[in-house]
Amino acid sequence: MKNVLLYTAVILFFTSNVFAQKYVSKLVEKQFEIHGQAKQVTNLLLEDRAYTNPNATKIAKNGVFYTIDANVANSLVAANLPVLSLEIVLKGTTVTLDLANAESTFEDAVVTTTGSDKLSIQDLKQVYYRGVIRGQENSLVAITISDKEVSGFISNEQGNFIVGKLQTSAEHVIYPDTDLRGHLQYSCSTDDAAGESHNHNGMQNKNAEVTEETLLSKCVKLSYETEYDIYQQLGSSSAVLAYVTTVHNQAATLYYNEGILTPLSGVTIWTSTDPYTATSTVNLLTQYQANTSSLGGNLSQLLTFRNVGGGIAAGFDGICNSNIDNSLATSMIYSYLNALPTYSWTVYVVTHEFGHLFGSRHTHACVWNGNNTAIDGCSGYTEGGCTVPAIPTDGGTIMSYCHLTTAGINFYKGFGLQPGNVIRSDVNNGACLVVCTNCTQELTIFIPVVESHDYRVQNSITASSVVNGGLIVGYYGNQILLKEGFSATGNGGTFLAQINPCVLYTYRTSSDDSNAEFSATDVLAINTAKTFQLSPNPASQLVTITSSKTIALVVVTSVEGRVMLNKQSAKSAATSLDINVDNYTQGYYTVTVTFSDGTMETQKLIKN
Repeated sequence: MKNVLLYTAVILFFTSNVFAQKYVSKLVEKQFEIHGQAKQVTNLLLEDRAYTNPNATKIAKNGVFYTIDANVANSLVAANLPVLSLEIVLKGTTVTLDLANAESTFEDAVVTTTGSDKLSIQDLKQVYYRGVIRGQENSLVAITISDKEVSGFISNEQGNFIVGKLQTSAEHVIYPDTDLRGHLQYSCSTDDAAGESHNHNGMQNKNAEVTEETLLSKCVKLSYETEYDIYQQLGSSSAVLAYVTTVHNQAATLYYNEGILTPLSGVTIWTSTDPYTATSTVNLLTQYQANTSSLGGNLSQLLTFRNVGGGIAAGFDGICNSNIDNSLATSMIYSYLNALPTYSWTVYVVTHEFGHLFGSRHTHACVWNGNNTAIDGCSGYTEGGCTVPAIPTDGGTIMSYCHLTTAGINFYKGFGLQPGNVIRSDVNNGACLVVCTNCTQELTIFIPVVESHDYRVQNSITASSVVNGGLIVGYYGNQILLKEGFSATGNGGTFLAQINPCVLYTYRTSSDDSNAEFSATDVLAINTAKTFQLSPNPASQLVTITSSKTIALVVVTSVEGRVMLNKQSAKSAATSLDINVDNYTQGYYTVTVTFSDGTMETQKLIKN
């Protein structure tokens, strides 16, 4: 069997003049092209002019309140659509949010609690989206939908708008985050001297030969640890996890728009007294470093609701640093203020501190423009003593202090060109970073393929089964879809289908010769020598996996490519594992088991 792949790629080199942060817009365009017209949702959030909340409006003077249709929310969570068009009223004008599913950002995350709670991302009834406002080039949106809440941010040339549920009721609010100015504290304590060895001058303007293909394949895996006070305030480990994933969806959207993939690698939740007692950012970072001996990803951040004065990063060389102390940061964040959600403020703080670990200095540092000057003067001073420049009238960027001014931070502007080029260069040079993919390296199919089904595979497929039938129906990203009637049962049996490489989020053009070839050199027959068994199959509730080898990981995927379960074995030598499919819709699912020796095997599960 051989697998031949030819493709044409659009290579875009970023320079100081032409690079634009439009990756989310490209994602939406590509996903809408693949999946066709999106479901138009008009009644998820409905403006509620009768609702009053003097306590909330004391802060959100420009806020608008909404009711959520729980039935619509539940249906969207259950459907987990690949694309979605959401209609809402924003500042008195009806706008449409064109959104692409961002679930793959969370698929490999490992959740740990210090108590007896066993949690996974899949336990949350949430769906994650990122996108743009239709017809507004300068816009950016990140939205999380649960069965009870819609949360996130909407950003355009008018600023950032916070979307979320009030703390004390089911009522929702959308309000500009400039209403928060003066009410929340944040100061970054990252030591400017820690970046003296990190060359910014010139890096931000040079023609770094980094392509979209390179950027949108490397993974910078981010993880979080939450202090006990967050658990105490939110009330449960699942509430903490929902909060962190909602925040991360927004932060990851900002990085994605820069061409950087930041999948969530893990969340550690303190459900009992934690070791963090420091009341200042510097001392808290020291405690976090002392308490962290390993990372499940590349960069990690400790989150707290306690007043420690702001945030701090260990420096500017966090990526692939041999000393993990230099890959850590801490952030003081907020959940609510006068019952108002404060997501964009929290997202700014978290993204800012990670931005330092990615390599960027503040925009008021005297390291920019190729002449050791500052980009903006939002801080009122400069780091290095150069002249304080003007304050941008259209909003600041992530690494600025423009939250202190009337200009504010504008998320659609992201990191800005020069800091963005610095972090893109550091990602490109990160030798330890791996390709971002949720695909199996090798796949052996044991079961007959008799109707619509798909697989995502990095290298090759070995079909040890009868594949009945006739036609390939098309290509969708990096999937080949086989339908009833397709035939590959004889010597030399071949099919051709367009397919993209199994690297998520990478956009390429397709041409007529962009083909993958599958050939059968022997008569294919059902292989009965399976390493694991599924019982019962079909199943309606509980399925037991029984294996002749030790199970390390089980991944269940729907035919649409949605990861339903990503579960590690809780026991070091487990040869059986139970999975609950009660909430799955009827249909076919792929069960992929990774064994302790590194091998994998896939079988089909039928939910009835």
